Amino acid sequence: CMPGGGSRCPARAESVESRQHFLKMNGRETFKRAVKAMALAAERLLEKCQISVDQVKLFFPHQANIRIIEAMAEYAHLSLERFWVVLSRTGNTSSASVGIALKDAVSKNQLQENDFAVLVAFGGGMTSGAALLRFLR
Repeated sequence: CMPGGGSRCPARAESVESRQHFLKMNGRETFKRAVKAMALAAERLLEKCQISVDQVKLFFPHQANIRIIEAMAEYAHLSLERFWVVLSRTGNTSSASVGIALKDAVSKNQLQENDFAVLVAFGGGMTSGAALLRFLR
């Protein structure tokens, strides 16, 4: 949130000095929500598609930081090896992170004909979403 701004709290020397016109984030709460939201989005997706988690070759999570990915794997009771991570090479590339990770795995022949992959993300407005892909060459 941003406490200052608009007609309720227009910019004044005091409000700017007290940093009311800067975004504020509760990092711990956002972390917990991201982990849970992505795990549940993937779980609901697989249920809806009638695909078991064991049928999924790789997961491609939003890559804001490695702790979120590790916590998501733990929350979902999955091995971290099932999550394709490029974060150490790319840093946080925001909404592009899932696509970059997928491209990296494909270029390294990590997905074979008919393999399932799950793309899952978390972002602005505390939104989350997931997509199931079947890899075809």
